[in-house]
Amino acid sequence: MRENGRLVQRVMAFFVLSILVLSTWARTSSDNPPLPPNVLLVSIDTLRSDHLGAYGYERDTSPNLDRLAGEGALFESVLSASSWTLPSHTTLLTGMPPEAHGVDTSHERLVDEAVTLAETFRGAG
Repeated sequence: MRENGRLVQRVMAFFVLSILVLSTWARTSSDNPPLPPNVLLVSIDTLRSDHLGAYGYERDTSPNLDRLAGEGALFESVLSASSWTLPSHTTLLTGMPPEAHGVDTSHERLVDEAVTLAETFRGAG
């Protein structure tokens, strides 16, 4: 069971990091300055990496995700901030560990002082 949790964490990190890596490719032309990248954050909960073609699964269960993996970065070893979705996503979107952002079973609201990825993007235009 613990191995399945690691697989889910790997898959989740793979998609998030792949999207962020792909989003850094600035679109440019000779006449125009670089545009800010478009970012698509894909987060999938409870998906087993051993059932994805990108990780060696024989059946064609994930052609679009496999294509994304082939065009981006594929991570085979990652860590998650928590075994639970809410604090893990909060860490993903703030860069703060669960102890710092405080989002857990007893406090499910992000502190106002926390800066999120969306706020950072908004501030960068």
